[in-house]
Amino acid sequence: WIYRNAGVLAPISRAGSVEPDALTGDGYGYIRDVHCCDLDDSIALDWSSGETGVRLFMAEQEGTTLFAGRAPGNPAEDRQGLIVRQRNTSCTALVSVFHPHKGAPRIASVTWHGCDLIGEGWAACTVEGSDLRDCWIIRLTKGVETPRWLAELPASNRFEYTLEA
Repeated sequence: WIYRNAGVLAPISRAGSVEPDALTGDGYGYIRDVHCCDLDDSIALDWSSGETGVRLFMAEQEGTTLFAGRAPGNPAEDRQGLIVRQRNTSCTALVSVFHPHKGAPRIASVTWHGCDLIGEGWAACTVEGSDLRDCWIIRLTKGVETPRWLAELPASNRFEYTLEA
């Protein structure tokens, strides 16, 4: 899974530098200043470009490596922050919340309550900001049961989504 955004990606405090050839295969040779870390805990990443930005909240997934670097933009001299989320498995679902913003971000944190869409069939999180506390529940299919305690989580709003009918 690859994501690139205009602007500067803030440094990832727990990421260490890696050799430029750590990402192997076609197309990775243009990425510079590569750092990586294991994604065994959830993480929030920030891109900024003037008054605007994107905050990306990613759920933890054991066995996942996160690579971050700088890639050519348009024009090529305009470097952009890029991440590669790498996981070697036969089947996976990567769960994230994207928050584009102008000025200060409205979403301050995302707490993951479960993120195993393939195994358990559901994922859930609480999205919090200065004036909101929303609970999001995502089911892989319509008949998937979720734990009862999810309904008891404090929230201003609840949103439920089903990916397959």
